[in-house]
Amino acid sequence: MTTITSRDLAHRSGEIRKILATGETLRWTSHGAPVAFIKPATLPLGGKKPDWISRARAAGAVNSSQSQVADSLYADRD
Repeated sequence: MTTITSRDLAHRSGEIRKILATGETLRWTSHGAPVAFIKPATLPLGGKKPDWISRARAAGAVNSSQSQVADSLYADRD
């Protein structure tokens, strides 16, 4: 487990994000004392983007006469 300091959080956030993206949990310390563990967030639905247009249709929030326009707008987002 990698240990990072408060200074690291302030000055190396991009590098810390890359480490977290690999799935590694970090130990955050301040003046040598542990503060927290920082672990990567998990994406909902196994990393897939939610299908908002299908949810809206199921809830009756999409006008079905306009669905062709919505389909064309969201077709490239799969």
